[in-house]
Amino acid sequence: MSASISRSIAYAIPPLACFALIIWAYMVGEPYLTRIVTSHTGFEELICGFFLLLAFIICLFVIFQPAVRADKRLRVWLIAYAVGVFYFMGEDQNWGQYLFDLAVPDYFLENNKEQELNLHNMSSWFNQKPRLVVEIWVIVVGVLVPLGWSWPQRVTRNFVPQVLWADRRILVSALLAVAAAWPERLHDKGLLIPDAWMAIRFSEVQEVFLAWVMLLYIALLYQYLRGAHATDS
Repeated sequence: MSASISRSIAYAIPPLACFALIIWAYMVGEPYLTRIVTSHTGFEELICGFFLLLAFIICLFVIFQPAVRADKRLRVWLIAYAVGVFYFMGEDQNWGQYLFDLAVPDYFLENNKEQELNLHNMSSWFNQKPRLVVEIWVIVVGVLVPLGWSWPQRVTRNFVPQVLWADRRILVSALLAVAAAWPERLHDKGLLIPDAWMAIRFSEVQEVFLAWVMLLYIALLYQYLRGAHATDS
């Protein structure tokens, strides 16, 4: 087994540990189910927000690295990444509604189907479509390119800096993030998945894995850029 694959497996341990805790909560029931899974301020929600907050903070550090400040294309892509992470974090945490006991404005009470302080319960343009973009990004950048598919790199080389393409260290975490969506999709088609499994909110589990991939990706990029700067110095 190559060193990069070994590290990829090791890097997947934190989200797998989160998933194991979630499964345990379903098995033992209350009060742990509420504390870990179903509460808006439970472990599952908070760990997802924590991963994204770290990703956002690290991304800000990356943006101010010398190599990024000297490369306008790289800076633009990373600012877009930071905006995406911030949006994901805000929507996932309902922009602090439950954490800080915020009052929900009348507009959201009238137009949000869950009467929550978010956009994703108001239109697929703020929910399924951004999620699809993230899933495609994970599949291409986290799975296919690390496995050797070079076509995306070739066709985007004029506007996507090479440094933004991940290596195999992200592979296992990305595969888990992709796989987490399939139980619900297979069940919806009447295939393979028992009804009892649907007590687990796999879409929420996937969000934890996606958040971890976004954190791991930017952390590895930060590590690389720091190392490259130290070598140049």
